[in-house]
Formats: sequence, C-alpha cells, structure tokens
Amino acid sequence: MRAAALSLVLALCCCGGDAIRSAESADAGVDAAAEAAVDAAPDADDPAFTGPTACTSGRVGTNQVGFDMLPGQACNACHRTRAMRLLMGFAGTVYPTGHEPDTCVGVDGEARGTRVVVTDAKGQELALPVRASGNFAALRSEPSVTRLTGPFAIRVEEGGRVRRMQRTLVAGEGDCNGCHTEQGTNGAPGRIVAP
Repeated sequence: MRAAALSLVLALCCCGGDAIRSAESADAGVDAAAEAAVDAAPDADDPAFTGPTACTSGRVGTNQVGFDMLPGQACNACHRTRAMRLLMGFAGTVYPTGHEPDTCVGVDGEARGTRVVVTDAKGQELALPVRASGNFAALRSEPSVTRLTGPFAIRVEEGGRVRRMQRTLVAGEGDCNGCHTEQGTNGAPGRIVAP
C-alpha cells in the first residue's frame, strides 16, 4: 500500500457523520482491508473543520434561477416549501473549508476540475461537474439519475485527489446541503469540502 493512498482521513458526509477518505486516485491498487481501516479512523482534528466560519471566496451567490442559485442552501428543502416542481436527485455545494455561511460561493469547480461522482449499487456512475459557484446538481427526473439504483456511494474528486463517503445514501438523501450546513447537522461536521 502506498503512503500517498492514505494521506488524510476526514470527517465528512451527506447526512450521517461518516468518515471520508482522502487518497490519491491514481492508487487504485489499495486493497479493500486497507481502505476499510482508513474509513474506520476519522481524523477529528482535520484542519478543514477546525477553523472559524468564514466566506473563503469573499463572494456571495445570488437568488438567480438555475444551478448556481443560493450556494450552501438545501435545494430540495427550499423547492418543496415554495411548491416548485423541480427537485434534485443529487445537489449540494463544495467548499474549500468546513464552515462557510449560506450563500457564500464555494470552490470554482470549473477552474479546479472538481466533480462529485455518484456510484449506484450496479456500479453505474454519474459524474456531476462542480460549477464556478461550487454547486453541483442533477434533476431527479433526468434519465442519468432515474437509471441509478440505490444505495449510492459518493465521492468528490479534484486534481487526482478523492474523498469518499464511508456509508452509502439511499434514495431521497441526495439533498446534501440539508446536512452539510455551516456547522453541520445530522452528524455532518460542516460543509462538503474539496479534497
């Protein structure tokens, strides 16, 4: 097992407080037992989650319509309260640190090549590009989403680095910002953080 493959263990999840592994994606040869050992030992002192709340980008998103609207806020929760028909199968915001306020613009995923990858129970993958706002999303009604069968494994990829969820999501748990709030809820330590 290469040392780079197990570089950092992070506490990050989509609603559940599970460990996320950060590893070099080039090291696909890491055995399952080694991966399980890494997942079982979350690093509570991860610097991404130890700092104060700050809007790292210094920019605030707008209420414009589309996939860039309101970074950091739970898409489906908002759409349901406003009786909007468009619901997301998977949506959220990726940030550079773990405690960022609502509407703060996240990582510029277009410049950094960040993406969120959903893998279903059959091994089918859906890669969601992270936009310049930090947001990623796929409508629940899109064929790329409806063809997937839960449970779902989630990972964030950027520049050869990967963060993986330890647990899987079931259908309906794809509104990631619902748990990945500024301080985190339902066991999440805070925001979704880029690897």
